[in-house]
Amino acid sequence: MAHRALTIDGLRKAYGGKTVLDGVSFEVPAGQMVGIVGRSGAGKSTLLRCINRLVEADAGAIGWDGLDVRALQGGALLDWRARCGMIFQQFQLVDRMDALTNVLLGSVRRRRTLPLLFRVFPAADRAKALELLQQLDLGPQAGQTVKTLSGGQQQRVAIAKVLMQGVEVLLADEPVSSLDPENTRIVMDQLRHLQRTGGVTVLCNLHNLEVARSYCDRVLGLSQGRLVFDGSPQELTAGREESIYAGAR
Repeated sequence: MAHRALTIDGLRKAYGGKTVLDGVSFEVPAGQMVGIVGRSGAGKSTLLRCINRLVEADAGAIGWDGLDVRALQGGALLDWRARCGMIFQQFQLVDRMDALTNVLLGSVRRRRTLPLLFRVFPAADRAKALELLQQLDLGPQAGQTVKTLSGGQQQRVAIAKVLMQGVEVLLADEPVSSLDPENTRIVMDQLRHLQRTGGVTVLCNLHNLEVARSYCDRVLGLSQGRLVFDGSPQELTAGREESIYAGAR
């Protein structure tokens, strides 16, 4: 029986004649936490958006647990986006709503209904959302308007919202780049906890190599749209760093 894995094979993407992803290939076993590093413009964000199908790749294959992700359409694509959630640097929350309601909005994608029009959610969903917030040490803030929360708290609400979808793969696009060191630690601890205890596969774009070394099982380095490093944090030597950030192959 084949093992579950996220498989990227020969992924290519260009914008206006500029190549952003140039034949990227790698495989991530289910349950692994992978940090993706590289200079701004190296293709990190585009890679994650292609996996989630927020951006359409020009060529290549994306597979997960027997799915041909690039072939999915309609309801099957919506199901994939529920299974493969994303969190962003900008949090993607509704500022005027409280933390609990924001988390409950994560169930909309899974159920494909519109309870948010009336803010009426099943009791089981409300209980699950509150449990997720409590797991992320945000139980007391459940009824607090999101705009009054700190950046680190808002990012944890965003994580809870994605988990409400029942994700199997979590794509995090620079989730801590706007946070101070303490909130960076808290958010990364939570992502690591989800990966270790929940078996969630995590791909995390990071601008800080030390954060990647501290939290990730594996590091991928992108330079000018190409994968130039794939190894353990311990293998990310000064020379390897130079190949990633100076554009050398």
